[in-house]
Amino acid sequence: MAEQGHWFRGFRWSASATAFTAVLQLALVGVLARLLSPADFALVALAGVAVNILLQLQIAGINAAIIQREENTPLALYSLFWFNVVLGGVLCLAAGLAGEGLAAYYHRPELAPVTRLYALALLVQGISVQFKSLLQKHLHFEVLSWGEMLGGIAGFIAALAVACYQAGPWALVAGYLARYLVEGCWVVWRGWSIFRPAWRFDWKSLRPYLDFGSRHWAERLATFALAQLDVLLVGHFLGLEVLGRYDVVKRLLLRPAGLLATAIEKVAFPVFSSRQRQAGELRASYYSMLRLSLSLLFPGYALLFVLAPFVLRLYAGPGWEEAAPLFRIMCLWGICQVFLHPVDNLLLATGRIHWWFWMALAQAPLWWLALAWGSAYGINTAIGALVAVQVILVVFTYWKIVTHLLKTT
Repeated sequence: MAEQGHWFRGFRWSASATAFTAVLQLALVGVLARLLSPADFALVALAGVAVNILLQLQIAGINAAIIQREENTPLALYSLFWFNVVLGGVLCLAAGLAGEGLAAYYHRPELAPVTRLYALALLVQGISVQFKSLLQKHLHFEVLSWGEMLGGIAGFIAALAVACYQAGPWALVAGYLARYLVEGCWVVWRGWSIFRPAWRFDWKSLRPYLDFGSRHWAERLATFALAQLDVLLVGHFLGLEVLGRYDVVKRLLLRPAGLLATAIEKVAFPVFSSRQRQAGELRASYYSMLRLSLSLLFPGYALLFVLAPFVLRLYAGPGWEEAAPLFRIMCLWGICQVFLHPVDNLLLATGRIHWWFWMALAQAPLWWLALAWGSAYGINTAIGALVAVQVILVVFTYWKIVTHLLKTT
């Protein structure tokens, strides 16, 4: 009971921070939808394809291995810190080059500088990510939650300030950078008592982390690339104007599920890992967290489905009511995501994360076919076809993966 109470307190802090930042972000997008054009949102969404996938790679891999391993030697932590710093610089350069390619492909030269500025978040996170992992490993959820909330406030203020003085995609990028900078400074300051870098590096000490991390990186790369595929294909098949409207609806509907998944993941990963050899307790923990997610999000999605025109008019302003059919289709996608989000934590904790990698690869051609066929009939049919693929994925995942894993673990 004491252990359950401890994990519940951790989830309560994570969920509180998640709810706070979700409200801030929804409010921010609602305000910026009145100040910026759909094309501005589309530019940042495309830049995010290059940057966000690399941000995910920084968090995953060797930094997840820090949490998963029972002991981390000081030499290994020193080496990992400098590895993260160098990796942040390399990924920043890679994102900048990717921005040049996206600008050429979409014939929007302004996309290149937007991506380069956005990529500075990779440098900031390269310094702070290990402190965040250690705080999570030592169960300092209160500290992490305060960092998340302070970063959200800073991003909100920065985005609005830039939007008031210079309307355009720079407002969104300024908000992202302010969030990462403030949160990064906070976790470094509060994590300094746990870990202080030293000028020491040993490549051999990194090998166990790289072995674990390579599998996790592969899964995250495939999964996140798949999650960005709809942005690329909608922009390609239907144009930036349609993509901008789609991105606003997607932010409103899928972001809450993603944020809740992040809050649960901070607690679920260590909980599932500690019970990976206890099938009964693991099964109970998994379905308990799934029920919690459904109880929090399913009623909300059902209500949004019914009130779609009113919510769009209230949230994004006049003229957005025509997106109500798309809004309702995306509600169904959001429910699918609630079922799928806990699965990768289960696979990661039980050492089978490579299964999710192969699932992502198998989905990619199905996504392309769904969007390529549906785009001929408009955005609603295109996303409706994509949601049909998601429903099939949920059924297959629980039929062939989750039930099997929870029986045999």
